[in-house]
Amino acid sequence: MKKIKYLLLCICVLGGGAIFFNFSEYNTQTTQNEIIIDQKTSKSIPLQKLIKDISSNNTLNSKSINDFSNLCDDYLTEINDLQAWKVSKKAEINRFINKLKNDGVDNTLLDHFSKLSGIGIIQGRNFTAPNKYRMNLPFLADINAQLMSSSEASLFQALLVKENYNELFNAFSEGALPLNNYSYISLKNVSPISHLLLKNKHEGVKLAFRLINIGIRPTYIDLITATELNLSVSFIDALYRASNLDVGIIFHELSRYKSLTTIAVRSSSPELVEYWLSLNSPHTPDPFDGFYSNALDLIASPENDKQKEKYLEIFLILMKYSVKPSNSLIVDRLTLWLPDDVSRKYLDFYSDISDNSLPIKSEPFINFKIIDLYRAILHGHLKLIGSDTILNKCFLKTGNKMLRLALNDSSPDNKNNDGSRHLKSNIDKLKLIEKYSLKNQTLEMVKETLKGKKDLTSKLVLQDFVNKDLIKKLEKQKLIHKSYPKSKTKAINEAFAAASKNWESTEKIISDIEFSDIENENNETKLAIKLNFAITTGQPWETIRQLLENGAKLGPNIIFILTRNNNVSLTRKLYSYGLDIHLKDAAGNNAIYHGVIHKAKDIIDYLLSQGVSVNVNSGGLDSLDQALLLVKSDFSVLNIIDTLLRNGITVVQSHKEKVLSFKENDRNLYDQILKQFPQLEI
Repeated sequence: MKKIKYLLLCICVLGGGAIFFNFSEYNTQTTQNEIIIDQKTSKSIPLQKLIKDISSNNTLNSKSINDFSNLCDDYLTEINDLQAWKVSKKAEINRFINKLKNDGVDNTLLDHFSKLSGIGIIQGRNFTAPNKYRMNLPFLADINAQLMSSSEASLFQALLVKENYNELFNAFSEGALPLNNYSYISLKNVSPISHLLLKNKHEGVKLAFRLINIGIRPTYIDLITATELNLSVSFIDALYRASNLDVGIIFHELSRYKSLTTIAVRSSSPELVEYWLSLNSPHTPDPFDGFYSNALDLIASPENDKQKEKYLEIFLILMKYSVKPSNSLIVDRLTLWLPDDVSRKYLDFYSDISDNSLPIKSEPFINFKIIDLYRAILHGHLKLIGSDTILNKCFLKTGNKMLRLALNDSSPDNKNNDGSRHLKSNIDKLKLIEKYSLKNQTLEMVKETLKGKKDLTSKLVLQDFVNKDLIKKLEKQKLIHKSYPKSKTKAINEAFAAASKNWESTEKIISDIEFSDIENENNETKLAIKLNFAITTGQPWETIRQLLENGAKLGPNIIFILTRNNNVSLTRKLYSYGLDIHLKDAAGNNAIYHGVIHKAKDIIDYLLSQGVSVNVNSGGLDSLDQALLLVKSDFSVLNIIDTLLRNGITVVQSHKEKVLSFKENDRNLYDQILKQFPQLEI
């Protein structure tokens, strides 16, 4: 019976859809421990001290940070023409990056250089492509971008609406429409080839081939669009050859960094995945994101058998290219669906978590390059000869400050070095994790040690241990699940797969399985599984009610499945049958927390109306922390933040620190949050 109960728990947590934490903005990376100061003496100082010197608010030589800032401003000569200076320095930064590329510096090191220096990887080797609205743009939304004149745009739109492809070709070939001029990309810029493909794939491909033959140059958006539409390798190869573009470029869309390889994975196209990988399109667009950040992560959870077949093909390709998962949760999910023979063959490899930290042997090289870049930025602006060394406390701070001024429109006086502060936070977190891990501390011991600490770093450390503890619990459940007879496990999986299409078939499959020699236990288990499947797959209330009337018991974690689906109606009905809406999950979070993660505003309101506490959590990141994580990509989450605050969630230091982080990278959001919720100001 014990095995059966664990099996039901596995079905609820795994088959019913596991709820995991989103660390996409809270992940950390290991950074170097020291930075070389002088190539001749090899004298070094700790990185933590370096970061402290250029970004912290601690006193320095008995002066306040403002005094220090003024001191370092006096360290420079004045800039007479700021705009001309910016143009000059931007060009210098670009030359510096291009030289690194030409010298053979790989993308991983280039990313670390860009991030640590303050350039930011988005400017180091990325550009911004349009967001999800691109696929829904009306005909020629790029009219205002002046890619075509008004008369040209009107002609293009009229011919496209009529799908008069021969006339379109003639217009391009005779010069009535421009063949090129589509070299840059923004929200409103979609080049003609993409418009043609989105309007009619078959005819668009034929016309694109003809346009390539007369000299049109495809843009990066065209490569993205063709990959998203899962067009043939031969066509996409023709686009690529004609474009003469660098497929190593990655782009930012919907709060994620992406590459042509990851777009191909999203399109479930093994052929295109292999094609783009063979051309060195990155399989890990963002090495600093530890959650669903690479091609292997994206195939961790196939939704159906057809997708599973495609994902298996992609998995084998990714193994050829030595792609590793970003975190242990991905390993767990891959193990659940990969065939046993494949899993056994590659387990040692794909269970090895990707380590994108800066290699120790590369630390001196990257550090010297950062120093060289700062010297180039500060060249001609130093008052004292010989002051271009990091032995001078102002050198690094001012170099970083002036670099950011060159790349941004606002004054450096209004810019805090959030990148450096973030690195310092990461270092603090990593040190704490290492400290507790080395002592073999348990989750409870760490909770006791960090009891009462509400800063973001401490909560992140505790969340890390909460997550590891949850993984251990799931591993135990998996072992019990694996010990169950394969024939019965297969039958249960078939029953669940059939549930959404044919409930009668599901009931018959479950009824035919013998779970126990004891009749009462056997019937109890069958009813429990049927009820779980009925709720999870959205069967009619009458089906669910009949199972309850027949004695089916509500299993563990049902409230979390209902919360994920924002199903207030069924929650109300099941509440009268004993549904525990106050239940905590294995990590210690209640349904309010899960409602925030899934942005399920309706069920959050219902749960609060029934007295569910807004202040129950694992001790790590709480509901408001998660809401502040989500709001950056979805402003509607402001309504959830408002609900949490109005219902008494305790505001602590971590919330204020997270809001402050928006000040640098999303000033509009920062201003909006503080205007609406002044209690979140630090």
